Amino acid sequence: MPRGNKSKEDLEKEVKTLRDSVNALQSWKAQNLKHKTDNVELRTVHLRQEQRINELRGEIDTLSKDNDTLRGNLTALNANVDQWEEYSNEKRDELAKLNLYTDEFETRVSDLQECNEDLEDCLVTKKIKSQALKAEHQELKRSNEALWKTIEYLDEVVEEDQIEVLRLRQGILALKEHWESSMQE
Repeated sequence: MPRGNKSKEDLEKEVKTLRDSVNALQSWKAQNLKHKTDNVELRTVHLRQEQRINELRGEIDTLSKDNDTLRGNLTALNANVDQWEEYSNEKRDELAKLNLYTDEFETRVSDLQECNEDLEDCLVTKKIKSQALKAEHQELKRSNEALWKTIEYLDEVVEEDQIEVLRLRQGILALKEHWESSMQE
């Protein structure tokens, strides 16, 4: 319907209807933005929508466009909001996956830290045992050296005793021969 054929009341009704639609859209958009304030992308959309709404107000004020054009613009805006809502949901899902991965990673790091602490405790225990074994080895080495010295000393004593025994045996044999010869005489 051309604009010239519309009455002032019809135009005012259209303006009121369009303003109500814009206000409803703004109210819906405000509620929607409350849920997405943490998303930078949606803030950009909000600014674009705000700019578009201001353009629509200007169009309503000047009555330069008719109702079908405004409905088309609103439909386009709704489609845009739906796209951004879908995008926001995708990003929210990605964030949930990343949070899950982060939780799993933190659990693995915690497990590795516990394992590290256990390994450090084990290493300290092994070092203490190693030092104890090293000290025991040194003591055994000293004892072994002392034993060898004792054995060498005892070998010398045994050798001297054997020499003494041989000398005494020769003396006894000499005495026996002497005694036997004196008995024969």
